Amino acid sequence: MGEMEDWMFGFDTYGPDGMAESVKNEVTDLLPKDLNFACIMFGLKKEDTKCYKHRQSREKLFNL
Repeated sequence: MGEMEDWMFGFDTYGPDGMAESVKNEVTDLLPKDLNFACIMFGLKKEDTKCYKHRQSREKLFNL
């Protein structure tokens, strides 16, 4: 999911707005560096992405 070819395919297929919506509302598992890249590219806050929220809830689950 984090390869540049994958990002370019997404841009070509969905356009920048579609990619931004996908990163924000659908993607649940990105490496921190890839999430940071996406947030910079699309002007998103990482706290507003489903990926970030999913990671935070998973960390709470395992750090009882």
